[in-house]
Amino acid sequence: MRKFRVTVKARDVDRGWSDLRRTLASLRDRKSYVKVGVLGGANASARGGGTPSNVELAAIHEFGSDDGRIPARSFLRSTYDVNRIEYMTLLRKLTAGIYAGKMPIARALGIMGLKMEADIKRRVMTGAGIMTADGKGLRQSTIDRKGSSRPLIDTGRLIGSVSHVVVISKDSPNAPAAHLSLGTGALNVARRASGI
Repeated sequence: MRKFRVTVKARDVDRGWSDLRRTLASLRDRKSYVKVGVLGGANASARGGGTPSNVELAAIHEFGSDDGRIPARSFLRSTYDVNRIEYMTLLRKLTAGIYAGKMPIARALGIMGLKMEADIKRRVMTGAGIMTADGKGLRQSTIDRKGSSRPLIDTGRLIGSVSHVVVISKDSPNAPAAHLSLGTGALNVARRASGI
């Protein structure tokens, strides 16, 4: 009986699996994310005359003033709370697009950021659900001063400073050449409120 020796050579071709794993890991490890709210930057300090910056004003309205004269009127956390299920549904769809290779991570996070930003601005503009914890609106003295009973809108600077920024991990295969980042003073209310 004659024995034959067979040599087989196999070549493993990576058709994107490594990139996909790195992309999903950057999401899982929170190295790539979107920040939404009143963030540090040019619009955040667009106030003058010794008044608080838009970042500080947003924090005062979101959590109330330290002296208790201005009650909390959440517009960032409350918008998230009202739309949480819708955001999770959208996030699942966007993640499926990333997984299928149909959408880069930066685009998916940008879509999420735009949606959340628009929802926050809409909530402020309509005033829907923005009241103090005891359900009261503005004091009469405040209404007389600004000529409106709508909370959070006076000059329009605060709502104009609501924005989003996408941060992509430098380890992600979809990382842009110019990495997006924020300066100091960013207010990330969602993280602060949830203790993350």
